[in-house]
Amino acid sequence: MISFSTTTDYRMARSILTNAKVYRRMCNDSAPRSEDFVCGPRPGLTYVLAEEDALPVGLFLLSTEGQPPGSAQVHFCFIPEVWGNTYRIAREFLEWVWRTSSLNRLVGPVPAYNGLALRLARSVGFRESGAPTQAVRKGGVEWGLLPLEILRRC
Repeated sequence: MISFSTTTDYRMARSILTNAKVYRRMCNDSAPRSEDFVCGPRPGLTYVLAEEDALPVGLFLLSTEGQPPGSAQVHFCFIPEVWGNTYRIAREFLEWVWRTSSLNRLVGPVPAYNGLALRLARSVGFRESGAPTQAVRKGGVEWGLLPLEILRRC
């Protein structure tokens, strides 16, 4: 069973986000080097730690900044050891969000270069909510951000 809890353990959050295998996959060319990455409190940003058997397996970021009421931007991050099991963790996270928050809509801009993230998001119910926006560079190549969303089911 996966448990979820908000956390202010920014050292733990940073260690998950800057894991060498994770960071290189999720960051684009404008991201800081992993050793320069700063993780800490920010208005409207909630860090949600996912644990299994008291061991961290992932981190979810929920940002309400710039979002309409009842909405948040979400980002998923999993440790490499659970990469074959991310669907279950993501489903359980969504169930936890709907059960424990007043959020009705989650949005997630997924860079087109991150096919694994795109497949996972679609598999748990996210749908494209518009045309690709703003270009990001990865490996010197421009990629669009695909706007995805999922709505709370009544």
